[in-house]
Amino acid sequence: MGKIQVSDTPDKFLYPGSIKMPGICMQQGGKQMTGREPQKENDLFFTCSLIDYIARKTKNRRCDGFIEESQLKNGSFDNISAAMYAVPSHWDIGKVYKRLILGIAKEKKISVIDALFEAYHSFVSDKIDDYNSSFYYEAPQNILCTFLNGKLE
Repeated sequence: MGKIQVSDTPDKFLYPGSIKMPGICMQQGGKQMTGREPQKENDLFFTCSLIDYIARKTKNRRCDGFIEESQLKNGSFDNISAAMYAVPSHWDIGKVYKRLILGIAKEKKISVIDALFEAYHSFVSDKIDDYNSSFYYEAPQNILCTFLNGKLE
């Protein structure tokens, strides 16, 4: 079991200024952790959530050439207004993609960056982004199996 150390860690991104949020920093299995998950997984979650947030605001599909090399012009893909049910937050979708990406990286023995690219450029991405279906809240292993099998069962 690793060391558990309580410290005051500033969260400058979420709480600008001099506000400090108490945090728990742990080392488990050689991985730096803040909270319940390793820091790299938290970073991936934030990245996926940010991708979804930007895509929604600009009405583009996720990762459209990272929205055309970040020129970020408005598009016409609006899966929010087309939704007939409650729309998951960009945080909810970020978590779905994070789990999928980590699963792809593990199963295919590739880097997280390569797995991110594969996830966002697969047919599964269209299924996740269809908020009129129940696919995005399927069990993470079902979403991963759908990706790995190349078809929805």
